[in-house]
Amino acid sequence: MKRFLLPVPVLLAGPALLALSTPSDGPSFGPEAGSEVTKTFSSEMEFDLDDFSVVVNGQDIGAMLGDIQVNLFAQNAITVTDVYGKFADGRLQRLERTYEDLGGSFNMSFVGDMGSESQDQTSSSLLEGSTVVFEWNADDEAYDVSFEDGDGDDELLEGLEQDMDLRFLLPPGPVSEGDTWEVEVEALQALIAPGGNLSLLPEDTDMEQMSQFEELFGDRIEQDFADMFDGSCTCTYKGSHEVDGVKVGEIGIVIQVGGSADFSDLIMDFMSQLGDEFGEMPDLSFDTADLTFDYEGEGTLLWNLAAGRAQAMDISGDVDFAMDLAVSVEAEGQSFSSEVTVEISGSHDQDFTIE
Repeated sequence: MKRFLLPVPVLLAGPALLALSTPSDGPSFGPEAGSEVTKTFSSEMEFDLDDFSVVVNGQDIGAMLGDIQVNLFAQNAITVTDVYGKFADGRLQRLERTYEDLGGSFNMSFVGDMGSESQDQTSSSLLEGSTVVFEWNADDEAYDVSFEDGDGDDELLEGLEQDMDLRFLLPPGPVSEGDTWEVEVEALQALIAPGGNLSLLPEDTDMEQMSQFEELFGDRIEQDFADMFDGSCTCTYKGSHEVDGVKVGEIGIVIQVGGSADFSDLIMDFMSQLGDEFGEMPDLSFDTADLTFDYEGEGTLLWNLAAGRAQAMDISGDVDFAMDLAVSVEAEGQSFSSEVTVEISGSHDQDFTIE
């Protein structure tokens, strides 16, 4: 099964209690049946290397490399057009979604005493241009997902999420100005992966190898990342006002999350799999493979009170990552040990707009 693998902070959608009612003075979800809206999610992430250390058999190899500057920059743009169906039993029964534009880019630049280098990579998705239907199945209590024309790769449908309306940020019931509520931290992953797994991958990805890797390790990686996240997301209703002639309810968002996980067992299993496929591998032991991150951000969600849907959102924050890796190697009768420490920090900005 395909899974969405996060290379960076990455934050599985899970809704909070939703207010699926007729739009009122407070923010609630209830777009008119037959209404159509085009949504764009755009994000930018930029990171710089703060610290880098490599020690091999007690010798500081990293110091021999001199001053190193590394910059990472990534951006994604996701545009979809949604046509809402009717509501029944307090739930949206049908949604037609056309994936208009799915793309991203990544750049890594390196500057050091030994020279400089820059690498660029673009991402795309086979979903682009397709129309997918989400139909509520009351028996299964889940949405059936299919291509509108019945023709397409069903693997692309796995992991898609119907909610691209930011409903998980809504209050669990009626609110007045100044009221606050908490959002489950796990739900925040929908901010980084709006719409779920959109199969947005680097254009040179070997799809067969990717599929094999996800089948073997996708569930474990997903769970390890989910276990990393701890913290809080606090929303505050700031009342209503008009923006460009539209009456909106304003929701303030404050996020503080962080955590760590040990990936040593996962890496050892992956190396074992490589040995099975490519022959004998060096005797490696990953004693430590810890990944730690911290994120603090805040933003604003504007909710179209008359239309019963999101109008706009912006969130920005600061991110810190640290990786500690300790490896022991036995090869040709010799033993080697190395310790690697990497620390990077940067920013993440995300916007949501409608047409």
